[in-house]
Amino acid sequence: SGISLALRVGYALPMGESSKGVKMSDSGYKAAIPFTFDAIYKFSPSLGAGIYASYASVTLNKDKTSADSASWLKYGAQLRYYTGDLFLGYGIGVEKVTLKYSGGEGSVSGLELAHLIAGYNFYNADKLKVGAFGDFSYGQYSKIEAGGASADITDKAAHQWLYLGINGQYDL
Repeated sequence: SGISLALRVGYALPMGESSKGVKMSDSGYKAAIPFTFDAIYKFSPSLGAGIYASYASVTLNKDKTSADSASWLKYGAQLRYYTGDLFLGYGIGVEKVTLKYSGGEGSVSGLELAHLIAGYNFYNADKLKVGAFGDFSYGQYSKIEAGGASADITDKAAHQWLYLGINGQYDL
């Protein structure tokens, strides 16, 4: 038992639709470079619960959007299961993608309904662990904001991000 702090970095690809009939790629999303922080309280050597927060720079397809840049912010709660050097997790949270234009900014936001993670620590010292992970999130944008106004997205659809990378964890 105790607290584990982790930092994850990798590469993420968008999938699904940002709204009904509009693919994430047609919205201009190309890929993302996320940095994710996890804080987990381990109730036992095999079970823990905690929080996550993620920030990413989103690369854009300039043929599909007039935005100059984009970023995401995600945060939520998660459960983790550990067995040896393998870890599995499930989380739920919120997601917001902010798009910056020459004349201002806009955003879409909504729930991250499922945040699934699996990883394997290939280096395991006393308190330090380093490994690889895969992270799959499933969400739905429900609100759009631009120019000081906001509106609900009526034709909601499911979108996903597949995030692969490296994980460093330190057990306090």
